[in-house]
Amino acid sequence: MKTILLIDPPTKWKDLENSRALLSGIQFLFLEDALLEGEKSRIKKGDKTYDQRGESLGGKDLATIIYTSGTTGAPKGVMLNHRSFTWGIHQIQEFIPGSYNDRTILFLPPWHIAERLLETTLIAWGASMACSSIPTIPADMQKVKPTVLVSVPRLWEGLYKRIYDTVRKSSPFKQKLFHFAVKMAEITTSLQDTIRDSYATTETENPNQKLLDRFIASVFLLSLVPIKILSNKILERVRNLFGGKIRFALCGAGAMPSHIQFFFEVPESISSKPTE
Repeated sequence: MKTILLIDPPTKWKDLENSRALLSGIQFLFLEDALLEGEKSRIKKGDKTYDQRGESLGGKDLATIIYTSGTTGAPKGVMLNHRSFTWGIHQIQEFIPGSYNDRTILFLPPWHIAERLLETTLIAWGASMACSSIPTIPADMQKVKPTVLVSVPRLWEGLYKRIYDTVRKSSPFKQKLFHFAVKMAEITTSLQDTIRDSYATTETENPNQKLLDRFIASVFLLSLVPIKILSNKILERVRNLFGGKIRFALCGAGAMPSHIQFFFEVPESISSKPTE
């Protein structure tokens, strides 16, 4: 270890002098200072020098070290190479066609693997990122109106509980209307998944039967268009909790109850989560 980069400003590191005494021989750099020095160096040496440095990296070279939570002992440093991240970006891009038009809200800590992978993917897309915190997420959702959202199961579970707690306080008629809309949304989503061939294929599965299933699903879905429009209108308030522009939502670094996953239509991303 030669250098430690500190993200928070110097005013938050009052005890830094004590740390320096314990870690003699290690250079401490604040992010703001590092950015200024980096810009000076880029102007002095030219872009070509830094381009060559990037091009010299290989897939097996170390990209980052992420530490485990330490729930079963001392935290362990997990070494992740560049291929781990490029593979993750490629897999996400396979089913989420992201672009520079997308935007998201970041609120997980940067040492969380799901957050780190999200940030790397968004940089690869050229997308926009807005930093937030748990207490300000609802207000920030309305300001930023994210198109992509990634979180851990606990947040989705909390939002699910909040929505259903609100529904229970409404009139019996509104409760029935909400549950009807949710049921219709589940049916139409299942039909859409069949049409898109989103389900896994087994070796014994008959291809002709699958084509027939997709045709029948298409017919049923067309017949449910008016009901789908109605259910979408009823559930509009739920979508507006996220700013109303969400195109894709993912759950990373942990399992989520299937009924909550289905409610939000959240594809589960099990990435290279560091384990104890």
